[in-house]
Amino acid sequence: MISDAELIKIQARTLYRLNAEERITGINEGDFSGAPLLFIGKTQDSIQPYYHEEMSESLLNELKESICDPISISQLCRIIEQYHPIQNIWMGPAYVYTGHFTPWLEEDQRIVQITQHNSLLLGTYFAELQDVIEAKSPVFGYVVEGQAVSVCCSARTSEAASEASLYTAEPYRGKGYAARVVSRWCEHLHAQGRIALYSTSWDNIGSQRIAQKCNLVLYGADFSIYM
Repeated sequence: MISDAELIKIQARTLYRLNAEERITGINEGDFSGAPLLFIGKTQDSIQPYYHEEMSESLLNELKESICDPISISQLCRIIEQYHPIQNIWMGPAYVYTGHFTPWLEEDQRIVQITQHNSLLLGTYFAELQDVIEAKSPVFGYVVEGQAVSVCCSARTSEAASEASLYTAEPYRGKGYAARVVSRWCEHLHAQGRIALYSTSWDNIGSQRIAQKCNLVLYGADFSIYM
């Protein structure tokens, strides 16, 4: 069984491009831009910080001395602001799929895997995904009247894992479709021997409820600071 601390390492390698020193060089998506200055993955027993490769040694050393349990984001921000203006802070729980089977999916034929061959299913609500299906694979949609109204796909992918990305058209929210596509996406990855990761923000209660409904297991929390 993979430990929570190892899952944080897998998540970091899935979300970000890391150099030989485990410094962040970019996000693992698109043109690689938009990476945080600092990413921290925390489990019950470990704290694992990852620093951007362009961070100065003086700032790096100050942060290393200040990162401890419990994590004080306000203190870290005060340190960083002496060097760079902070643009954004992101915090939230991190979940993993452990293979819990959801039998109600077997009867739902409206959950469809979407590829280049049936990408027209995305046309009404998620046309922007049509050109990136291969990069976002696997892609699963909940289809109503010939169009996908909720979609779960891979936001970022590494050798071992994929991190989920979830979209639901506003008129179809609150109907349980999102949990169904997330569950099917997770089961598909698990069947391939890969790890399905799902993270969200602390203020996104709806997304946390989806994770609970899908029986995803909380393994840690993420903290990201952007400049």
